[in-house]
Amino acid sequence: MNGQMIKYGVYLLLLVFSTLSHAGDLASQAEAARAEKNYRMAVVYYQRALRETPDDTMLRLELAKSYELWGQDDKAHRIAFEVVSVDPGQTEALLLLARIASRAGDLTNAEAYLRQVIDNDPGHIEAKTALVGILNALGRRIEANRLAREGEQSVEYGTSAQDLQR
Repeated sequence: MNGQMIKYGVYLLLLVFSTLSHAGDLASQAEAARAEKNYRMAVVYYQRALRETPDDTMLRLELAKSYELWGQDDKAHRIAFEVVSVDPGQTEALLLLARIASRAGDLTNAEAYLRQVIDNDPGHIEAKTALVGILNALGRRIEANRLAREGEQSVEYGTSAQDLQR
């Protein structure tokens, strides 16, 4: 009986590793398709990889990015939102949601997503720069100027936001 259990355990391990390996191959094919700007095929490969590893949030994020690049903001938004639901601190997903909201003219949500990024990473330059633009577009120039000055000072003095918090 023990011999059969060991064989079954080894079989399961091999099955899991071959599945992960195949999902990795599909993800590599998706990355290659995206590099060639073939976003539709990248989506197909990421979807196939996710069938094998459905709980992989990084694959989900890459699928969302591919949808965004393909111009499918509604699908990109849905998937990025799922990623943030599982991992609220997922910076790339929050930035993607902010870009989509901004393109849709939803500056209030774009601001909220960018503030989440900055709350998680106070020194995140891309988020701060985008937030300055959003605040200006919302007519909140004083707040935008203050945020821009803070960013300039931390770059000028070589300090990160984490250094300032210590």
